[in-house]
Amino acid sequence: MILEDLRVVNFRNYEDKLIHPDKKLTEIVGSNGIRKTNLLEAISLVCSGGSFRIKKDLNLIQEGQNWARIEANFDLDGRKEKRVIKLSLVLGSTEILTTKKLEIDGVNRLPSKRLLPIVIFEPDQMRMITEGPDLRRSYLDARIGFLDPIYVKNLTDYKRALAQRNRLLKLIKSGRGQKGDLFVWHVKLSELAAPIVARRKKYLQNLADGLQKDYQRISKKEDLVEVGYLPNFFREEQYKFSSEMFTKLESSVEKDILTGFTKIGPHRDDFKIRLNGKDAATGASRGEIRTMMLSLKLYEYEHLKTSFGIRPLVLLDDVMSELDKNRRRELLSFFGDAQVIMSGVA
Repeated sequence: MILEDLRVVNFRNYEDKLIHPDKKLTEIVGSNGIRKTNLLEAISLVCSGGSFRIKKDLNLIQEGQNWARIEANFDLDGRKEKRVIKLSLVLGSTEILTTKKLEIDGVNRLPSKRLLPIVIFEPDQMRMITEGPDLRRSYLDARIGFLDPIYVKNLTDYKRALAQRNRLLKLIKSGRGQKGDLFVWHVKLSELAAPIVARRKKYLQNLADGLQKDYQRISKKEDLVEVGYLPNFFREEQYKFSSEMFTKLESSVEKDILTGFTKIGPHRDDFKIRLNGKDAATGASRGEIRTMMLSLKLYEYEHLKTSFGIRPLVLLDDVMSELDKNRRRELLSFFGDAQVIMSGVA
């Protein structure tokens, strides 16, 4: 797909900005203070319905304004499509809230249901490999959820049930709740957890094959790259998983009451990437970690291209600063005939 033009009004630091990206490569350059990433963020919003930088939309609207607008025209491999994102401030009962609406060719749509394939790489994403499991779970859930609405629903329902169990644990500890009331949440959590774990395991199995190939392609080395899922616990058959998780939840009640938190379940899972047998988080250099993230992005690109049937748009946020001219040219060649929009410092 090709982004033909993008206009942002009252968005971040832009009062009114119009760009016409090149069909192959567009570079958005300037000093660090110009906030070049804001344009990539606007593209992310109009394609995926969300920002890759923040969770709340309030700060997307320019200070002093109560609305913002993003307009984009796409060529989806021969089919034209116009998308408009409208952001508005509304006064809630206790705070200022933000509404977000998506129009596609003049018709209101749900942003989370009308996605366009994009691949985003920005340096902060390397923390996913080097830091704690929360970032890796978020990455994994985002990648699966982008293509699988059933997974999103299961995960959302699981998190709600988990919050209810944790709340009840605290009530029991304070003498205002009953242990017997935990039973219903144990059933709910164990039923919802099984398909979540199974879907994560399948995605990582597919990723492992692609990551090995892409890493060697970029690094030009015969390094061994492995991806391992580290579930809280695992059983191959979903019914056995649900049964055992229920048992574990029941047996951990006393310990969980003391802490007020649930220690069993996919919300505690992790996955690791190993390079030549060593955990990449501690055994890989910064250059190797960057190569690993680029390999992940190549896998995302091919996966989305196959799933959507059109070429994804590639957004690179300040990832070229540490590469010489030859490595930059080589990196761009990996994405084939994709449209690439990247930011950098002049």
